Order: sequence, then C-alpha cells, then structure tokens
Amino acid sequence: MQKRYTLFYLLLLCVAASSFRIADWNSFAVDERLSVRLPAQPQQQEMPSPVKMFTTNDVNGKYVIVRTELGPAPSGKEQDWSSPDRYYDAILDGFGERSGAVVLNRSTFTLGGFNGIEFDSKAITPTYTGRPAYICVRCLLVNDVVYMLQFIPTDATGKTSKIQRAPFFNSLVLKPGSAPGKQPTH
Repeated sequence: MQKRYTLFYLLLLCVAASSFRIADWNSFAVDERLSVRLPAQPQQQEMPSPVKMFTTNDVNGKYVIVRTELGPAPSGKEQDWSSPDRYYDAILDGFGERSGAVVLNRSTFTLGGFNGIEFDSKAITPTYTGRPAYICVRCLLVNDVVYMLQFIPTDATGKTSKIQRAPFFNSLVLKPGSAPGKQPTH
C-alpha cells in the first residue's frame, strides 16, 4: 500500500512540475481577436502584407504563428473557398505541394464556434533547416482571417511532438465578440 501512495505522490509531483513550467509561458496577442501562450517573446518576421509571422524557439522546438487575411483563390487554381472545410482541404493540398511533405494525420477542433484543423506532416525533402522535419500544424479560419500555428519539434521523428506542442496548441484563446459570420466570404 505504501508503494501506491509513493507512486501517486511522485506522479503528482511530476504533473505539478510540468504545470509550473508551462505557467511560466507568456501570453501573446496575435491581434485583437486571438492570443496564444509561448515559452518566449516571439520575433516578427518580415513578410509581404497582409501576412504576419511570429517565431520563437526553446529546447523542444520552433513555434511559428502566421496570421493573414483570406484572399481569393490563387489564379489558375480552381478552388472553392465557400466553406471552411474546402479551404482546409486546399491548405492540406498546398502544404504537401509546396514543402514536399506527406500529411500523416488530420483532426478537427472547435474554438469559439469556429471549426479548425490540426495535422502532422513529415517533410520528405530537406527543409530550410537542411534536414527532414516533422511539422505539427493547427489552422483556424475566423471569418476572413486565417491563423496558423506550427510547431517544429527538435526531434525530427515527431515521437514526442504531441506532448510538446500541447501547451502551445491548447493555449489558443479567441476573445468574445468574434462570433462566427459567413465563412469565408471569398
């Protein structure tokens, strides 16, 4: 019986220690609607308007936030963006085409009445890091604004990525007043 209590307290201590570390993360307002928690203050990267990109790193990997306004489908592409699902399908198709990646899984989530997607991919060609990468993505379309979170774990196998990305992905906060409207309008 004593062993059970010892194991229970050890598990409780581990959970408390990991919670303390996550509690040290800072809230970052992507814009007036959405915020997310990060392990360090992100740096804004130079991107063409209307795209905004913020990045930061820690020992677990790289954290990327992309915010852009939804525009018309790319010319030459017959894309129907009349619903979030069709837009998300186009994101998945384009992600594989541009990065030479294979999408490994796809799931959905809901935040503030908006449906989003989450997927993991494995790059089959070297990325900007010069080596293959495992990339975790969470994408949310809020009216005509697209928010994309990417977590690129240090471990390129992705074995620990679900645990490592959870504090980042699960910290999304959509402020009240962002009620779903007609999605998307293009």
